[in-house]
Amino acid sequence: MANPRLRLLLPWRKFSKRDWAIAAFGFTIFFFALSFTSTKTIAPLDLVDLTLVRHAKDKGAGIVSDLSDFTQFSSTFFCLDGSAPGYHFRSGFGSGSNNWVLHIESCALLVELIPHYLGIQNLVLQHHSQLNLILVTNLNISPDLSHETAELSSFSRRKFVNLARVKASSGIRLDKYFSSPECIAISMRPCLSCLLQGHRASSSGGGWCNTVASCLIRKTTALGSSNYMERQVRFSGILSHDSSQNPGKFYPATMHGLFFSSISHVLFYFFDWNKVKLRYCDGASFAGNSQKNETQLFFRGQRIWEAVMDELLSIGLSNAKQVLLSGCSAGGLATLIHCDDFRGILPKDATVKCLADAGFFLDEKDVTGNRRIRSFYSDVVHLQGVASSLDKDCVGRMEPSQAGFLLIADCFFPQEFIKNIKTPVFLVNPAYDFWQIQHVLIPAESDPSGKWAKCRLSIQKCSPAQIEILHGFRNSMLKTLSEFQQNKDGGMFINSCFSHCQTLMTETWHSPYSPRINNKTIAESVGDWYFNRKLVKQIDCPYPCNPTCYNMDFTWHR
Repeated sequence: MANPRLRLLLPWRKFSKRDWAIAAFGFTIFFFALSFTSTKTIAPLDLVDLTLVRHAKDKGAGIVSDLSDFTQFSSTFFCLDGSAPGYHFRSGFGSGSNNWVLHIESCALLVELIPHYLGIQNLVLQHHSQLNLILVTNLNISPDLSHETAELSSFSRRKFVNLARVKASSGIRLDKYFSSPECIAISMRPCLSCLLQGHRASSSGGGWCNTVASCLIRKTTALGSSNYMERQVRFSGILSHDSSQNPGKFYPATMHGLFFSSISHVLFYFFDWNKVKLRYCDGASFAGNSQKNETQLFFRGQRIWEAVMDELLSIGLSNAKQVLLSGCSAGGLATLIHCDDFRGILPKDATVKCLADAGFFLDEKDVTGNRRIRSFYSDVVHLQGVASSLDKDCVGRMEPSQAGFLLIADCFFPQEFIKNIKTPVFLVNPAYDFWQIQHVLIPAESDPSGKWAKCRLSIQKCSPAQIEILHGFRNSMLKTLSEFQQNKDGGMFINSCFSHCQTLMTETWHSPYSPRINNKTIAESVGDWYFNRKLVKQIDCPYPCNPTCYNMDFTWHR
C-alpha cells in the first residue's frame, strides 16, 4: 500500500521537460524577487559620515597653528589650511563585500548648495523618492525636524508652498519658490548639476587654485579645509547602495536541459560594493607636492592621495577583487593622473578600471584666440609643485631646453597622456561641457562686450552663429578623442548635453529620465564596459538632437 505522505509527490513524476522548465523559471523569478527585496535596504535619506585620515591627526593635522616653519611639516599631508584630509566610507555587502568604488570629489551637488543660494545655512535637505522631491526645511524655525527623523508624514502635516514642477530647461529660481521660510518642496528633476565657479575659489565649485590669493580664499571653504566639510553626505548615483538607483538588470534565463543558467543573466552594477568618496581639499587634483613655499599654505595633494590609499588598504581595499576608481571634474582629472599608480597598489588578480566624469579638459583656444586655460594650468603646476606627479613619458618628451613650467603644464591635459595609461579607462563627458564652455572656450575675460553673456550661461540662448562655434568645440573634442576611440579596452559616453558631472546624481546616472545614447543610460553603458559585455563607444549626435539631455540654464541668477 502506498505511503499516503508520498501521494502529494506523485503528480511531479508526470511532469514533462516543459513542465519542469516552467516550474524552474517560476522559482528563478521568485528567488530573484526575494533577493532584490532583501538587498534594497538602504534608504535614500541615509547619510555617510566623514572620516578624517588617522595618521594625519597623529602628525598634528587639524591643530596646526604656526605655519612659519614649513620644514617641520615636510613629510606630512594636509589640506590647504593644515587640517586633516577626509573621506566618506560605506561598507559593501553580500557579493559586493570585496568590491570597491572610489569616487574623487570635485564639486558640490546643486541640492547641497541650496542653503548657500538662499543665504540660510541651517536647512535640512531631503530627497523623497516616491514624490521625486527635494524637501527643504528651515531648522531655525522648525528645529524638531532632522535628517534622521523627518518622514513624509511629518512634512505632509506642514504647509507645502509652491510645489515647483520646473522644466529641466528652465533653470532653478530658488528665490522664486522660497515664498515660505518654514518648508518648501523643490522638484528633483532640474537639480542635476555641479555648479563650478571656475578659476575662483568657491564653496560651490571644485576646479583648481592657481594663485596664492585664490588658494587663501579656498582654504576657508570645504575645498581647502576639512574644518568646513559637511560631516555627513548622501551617496547617490554611482555611489548609491539602492539597487533601483544602481541596479541589476534581469535577462531571460537560458535553459540547458532541465536547468537554468539564470545567475549569469542578472547584470549587477555597483550597488552592493564598498563605496568611498574622497574629499577634495588641495586645489590641484591630488597632484601637488610642494616641499617648501613662501606662503602659509600646504600644497600636498599627492601625499593626501597616498595617505588615503594607505588607510583604505588597511581597512579592506588590499583584498579587493573588483575596483572602479572614478572622479568628477577636477576629480576626473585626478582619476586619470593616478589611474595606473592606483592599479599598482592593488592585488595583481583584481579587476581594476578607471572612470573619468567630465574630466577630459581640452587645451583649446578661447573665442579671442588666446590659450587662457594653458596659462592657468601652468600657474597651478608651478605654484603647487605638480610636475613630479605628472606622466613621466609626457614630461620626458619635453626638450631639456624647453622644459619650462608652461610646457610641462601641457602634461596636465589628459589629451597629452591618456594614451600612456595602461589601465582600462572610461570617459563620460558632455561634448558641450558647460564648465569648459564657460572657462575654456568663452571665459568672461574673452567677452568684454558681453555678446556671449547669455549663450555661455545657457546653450538655448545662443544664436545660430554661436551654436556653430560650440559645434566647433565639440568637433575638437571628438577629434582629440579619435585615437582613444580605437583603444579596445577603453570606453566612451560622449553626449551632447550642456551639463558637466553626470555620474553622481541618480537622475543622470540611471533613472527613467536619464540622458541616453542609443537608448542606453550612463550606468548601463559603464556596466557593459566594466563587465566586458560589449565594446562601448557611445557618441551622440550634435546639439540639439538628444531630447533626453538636461541642459543647464545659469541665466536665472543674473
